[in-house]
Amino acid sequence: LSILKSLDGDPACCCRYFFEYDTPLPGTGHFIHTYQENLDPLPSFQGEPRRVAIEAESAQSWAENLWSSLNAENKVSLYVQLYDLATGARDTAILNKHQQRKCNLMPTAKELARAYFDGLKEAYCREGGQEIWDHFASVAQGASQEDIDWLLSFYPDAPESLLELLRLVDGTYYREYPAGQILFYFLGSDYEGYPYYLLSAREMVDSKDQFRQWGDDLINREYDDEPVDAGICDDMDKLNFLHFSDCCNNGGTSQLFIDFSPSASGKKGQVVRYLHDPDELVIVADSFDEYLQMLIDQDYLFINEDSMDE
Repeated sequence: LSILKSLDGDPACCCRYFFEYDTPLPGTGHFIHTYQENLDPLPSFQGEPRRVAIEAESAQSWAENLWSSLNAENKVSLYVQLYDLATGARDTAILNKHQQRKCNLMPTAKELARAYFDGLKEAYCREGGQEIWDHFASVAQGASQEDIDWLLSFYPDAPESLLELLRLVDGTYYREYPAGQILFYFLGSDYEGYPYYLLSAREMVDSKDQFRQWGDDLINREYDDEPVDAGICDDMDKLNFLHFSDCCNNGGTSQLFIDFSPSASGKKGQVVRYLHDPDELVIVADSFDEYLQMLIDQDYLFINEDSMDE
């Protein structure tokens, strides 16, 4: 855990505090407040992370317990994940003050993709990117059915929500369309504030074997300092990744995949993030639908002042 804050409210000095727990105790958690208490002005958190008892049978029950303890006027969304260190199994829950409305509006993959697209537009406009969005919207086109079918011939289990996104826009990385070229941030990940591009349907097929050319050390777990989630298989011959997104550094720093070949403790269709230097391969969501919902619930954190300036 880490805390970054100013020194007694003076922005000229940034104080950094780090807390490590070598052997976590079962049933004991540690958490950090944003503020110390409700005063005016709000004082920064002080001291070590607070110790709390964790007695939850599932991520959902723990999330509901946390949610009920938050101030009703200030809480917006909550993401909880339980991770079994022994098996690599994950249990995830997401709560949002608009969750019931969202569930009613998005029962299908098509509606989820459309809601993601509309929310992305709102995020761009909120961050001063109206002109960027308008250019994107005036140029981008959806993938042809021929290209969708071509993708499905290699990945018959490609999630419908991904196909629906491609029907809205067929790639955003230096993508040439009849009306011009676009270079446009479209996706994010659990790596907060870091934007990604959506590959086109053809690019997803063209890059299907690229990970095999350099990712064997990760899949084979050759180095202890390169963490790989247990839910990812350890057999390159069985590996089946759909590469759907590159980060803003042309994929050199991070890439996103849909994993159709999980280990026994993983889930088919889980979304995997690769990060370089230090290298790691982690599961960020159990499905592509859950991945899109995570970005929605995070309020599109990857669209911010920094991404508008790039």
